[in-house]
Amino acid sequence: MTGGNLPKPWLALALAVLLAAPAWGANSSTSAPADPVDGDADYLAAAASFANGHYGIAIGKLADVLKRYPRHARVQMLLATACERTGQLAAARDLYVATLAGKPDARIEALANERIARLARRPVVRVTTAPSAPAAQAELTPEQVAAMSVIYPEATRKKTDHFDITTNNPVLADLLAQSAEAALERVRRTVLGDALFPHRVELTVYANQAAFRKAQATADWAGGGFLYAPQSDGSVRRVVMLYQVDEENRFRTSLLARELPHELAHVALKEFFGQAACPLWLEEGLATAAEFDGGRSTSDRMAELLSRQAATPLAEMIDQANGEVDRPAAFYIQAASWTRFLRANLSDGQMKRFLAQLKEGQKPSVALGRSLVLDDRPGWLGSIEDRWHKWAAEKP
Repeated sequence: MTGGNLPKPWLALALAVLLAAPAWGANSSTSAPADPVDGDADYLAAAASFANGHYGIAIGKLADVLKRYPRHARVQMLLATACERTGQLAAARDLYVATLAGKPDARIEALANERIARLARRPVVRVTTAPSAPAAQAELTPEQVAAMSVIYPEATRKKTDHFDITTNNPVLADLLAQSAEAALERVRRTVLGDALFPHRVELTVYANQAAFRKAQATADWAGGGFLYAPQSDGSVRRVVMLYQVDEENRFRTSLLARELPHELAHVALKEFFGQAACPLWLEEGLATAAEFDGGRSTSDRMAELLSRQAATPLAEMIDQANGEVDRPAAFYIQAASWTRFLRANLSDGQMKRFLAQLKEGQKPSVALGRSLVLDDRPGWLGSIEDRWHKWAAEKP
């Protein structure tokens, strides 16, 4: 059997072995110095996961290995290949370029150049503003809705590349196995700017709102919740919590299109900001942008708030302390609209500067002014507010 006819699992294994093999000289008569990566348990586990097609698991382990062995060519190449296999093309290309920058041996250099050339022939999209046509969530049939409205006494558990799923409906578990990975990909593009997310998330779907609130102790209007909890051993527990049926015992279709990507975006933002405080309006606004309609469901309601002159002034909202808000429905609408406006009007560099300033602890109004180089101009925030309100009134 020739290499060109190898079945896919064998191709994956062959590549893992190729990248795991030490780059000794072919004519060397003595053993080359041992590479510590070859004895690294995470690297060996990642290579095995890659060979079995579990690329998401491989990405998580390789990201940890790369922290211990920065700029290690074989680790970078295997991570880049795993990213490419999961559709993370921009991240893959960046890793191939980083591998070349480290001046690897001729074999890896040739392979990296070949991969970069191949990616150049494929479209790579970096989303820095709100997508004009967000990925659509597939319409559910009445039969699917009916099947997923049943609450079974026993739990069904499934694992995907990034998720540990628990629900009391096997049909929903199968659909979540696909939808959760699609939602994470959307969050990566719309919230994380195509950055990697090499982590696992517990995805728990409770039977109904009563069970959800008992576990989550959250507001009665909440459709989902999340947990981002650093543990004493240095690990982090990441959890998204949803519930299956409404008060009429009918499957909540918004679970897939809205709550799942929304709560997942919260987890990703906690990962990005770490110990720094993310403004509540930005966190909720970006989480809404991650929903499958891109937050456009709030457009009519924002225009209605403006028509009633009921919107909170931007100067008051932008630096509002995180915590409970007086009018949660209005706050969420304004947060979604304001964040969409920023993402549509700020350049990639301006948005990155803004987020970097926030991570350093700057007040949001100061961070935004400095990012736009407007902080020394009197009345600049009011001018931006006028532009935002005019934009929002047109129901974009």
